[in-house]
Amino acid sequence: LTAVKANGDIAWDKVIGDYLPDRDFGYGSTPAYHKGLIYITSDYEPKGYLVAIETKTGEEKWRTDRNTMASWSTPVVGHVAGKDQLLSSGQLKVTSQDPLTGKLLWEAPHISKSTCGTVVWNKDSVFASGGYPKNQTAAYAADGSGKLLWQNKERTYEQSMLVHGNELYTVTDKGFAFCWDAKTGEEHWSQRIGRGGVMASPTFANGLIYAPIKNGQTTVFKATPEKFEQIAQNQLGDDTYASPVFIGDELYMRVGFRTEGIRREVLYCLGE
Repeated sequence: LTAVKANGDIAWDKVIGDYLPDRDFGYGSTPAYHKGLIYITSDYEPKGYLVAIETKTGEEKWRTDRNTMASWSTPVVGHVAGKDQLLSSGQLKVTSQDPLTGKLLWEAPHISKSTCGTVVWNKDSVFASGGYPKNQTAAYAADGSGKLLWQNKERTYEQSMLVHGNELYTVTDKGFAFCWDAKTGEEHWSQRIGRGGVMASPTFANGLIYAPIKNGQTTVFKATPEKFEQIAQNQLGDDTYASPVFIGDELYMRVGFRTEGIRREVLYCLGE
């Protein structure tokens, strides 16, 4: 792990551990930040871990063993059920820890050994999905009990889900957009928006959800439980693996083009 100053100089670097998974997919998890700490997840068997590193010094604050199986989801700190919780999924469970000390707050069984998407949350609950070896999307109480509130067999594996208002939205691996009641799991609607797999996570802005799929097609639809209402559908590039990002009124998208068998990536800035 390396800390780089604004001028490009290295402030510190530190070996935090090995990453030797049995599947050659690389380091899928992204570092997460909270109150002066950087969190790194390295899920693999038999020496996986989640570690917290102080950003100013590079010193290790705490470490938790995670030794069950390779997984690629990113940890995240959410303020849920009245407190900050460091949330992670994978390894047949969903876990909540105190972000400053690493103390286990609660954990709950989850049937997916490997997950890639980041856990999402609302005021009271935590939502996780995974797809290997079994599919599950589930909601858990974040009050310390980890109680399973509802579940279904949809698969949101590499991408993350999205919470808005009282609803949970996702685009599954098969290219179906879903809207569920976040409290009960009741399906409000589902709609196929494309074919070809999904890698990027949907992004919310101004009441709309922007959802790319792998073949480069992006669908824009309203974030509403009443019905699926498509606003636009556009093709940009030959493939899309990266999630769209909004900065102010501008949308940034990284897409791929293939020419004579050679793939190159292009970053677009889209505005009015």
